[in-house]
Amino acid sequence: MYKVDIPVPFFEQNRGIAESLFYERFKNTFQLDVDEQELQENGRRLLWAEFSDSVQFTGGFQQFYHKIKTQEMQTALVTATSRLLLTEIFQNSNISVDFDQIVTSSDVSKTKPAPDPYLKACELLKVSPSRTLVIEDSPTGLRSATLAGCQTVAITTSCNRDSLKEANFVVDSFGELEELLTIV
Repeated sequence: MYKVDIPVPFFEQNRGIAESLFYERFKNTFQLDVDEQELQENGRRLLWAEFSDSVQFTGGFQQFYHKIKTQEMQTALVTATSRLLLTEIFQNSNISVDFDQIVTSSDVSKTKPAPDPYLKACELLKVSPSRTLVIEDSPTGLRSATLAGCQTVAITTSCNRDSLKEANFVVDSFGELEELLTIV
């Protein structure tokens, strides 16, 4: 549509940020002479079409999630995705997870990389951020969790290790994460 070849580092650097900020950076980085609202609407259409038929769990997630739930650990999904898009994803896919809480960009005034989403999740779960372990796949999410005072584990399912080095630990799979946490 805009005839732009987007390098992988651009996606890694901008993964997990608010939608409006993503499109602002996209427009500026690739010097597009297009209305930002139009760009966002076109991008949203493409994203929703992609999410409507290709969303699936990352390998190993379901087994990992089942194990932590049998340990009676509380869970929250914290995402820079809007509530509307997340609802659409859940309705148009086989993705169904019973999180104790869900915090979207629609639920906070400042989204990732600000600490607000993780602080909100901790508040809803009634836990201290310092006693919370956040599993993240983006530098933006790691920054948010770190600023909130949470412990972090990065998983390299979306970004490379170098871009995730802010985490307390970095793993390459949910199996490796299980070993790190010694979940039996």
